[in-house]
Amino acid sequence: TEAKAAALADLGIADSLHGLAATGTTTDAIVIGASQSERYLGLHAYAGAATTIGNAVGRMVYESVYEAVSTQKE
Repeated sequence: TEAKAAALADLGIADSLHGLAATGTTTDAIVIGASQSERYLGLHAYAGAATTIGNAVGRMVYESVYEAVSTQKE
């Protein structure tokens, strides 16, 4: 969520009603995919921005949102 809001802010995207920095839309969603299968041995109890996995997810979200918004009119 923070990465998405940061990308929108860096792109100067504003709320059309109030002109304030946009942080998302009414259709935003967060999905978590998890498996209890023993095939996947990695355990991540936390995934905040200070963790390896959280940092990677944040970078991916930021880059994806930034690219999607900046190339929307192409």
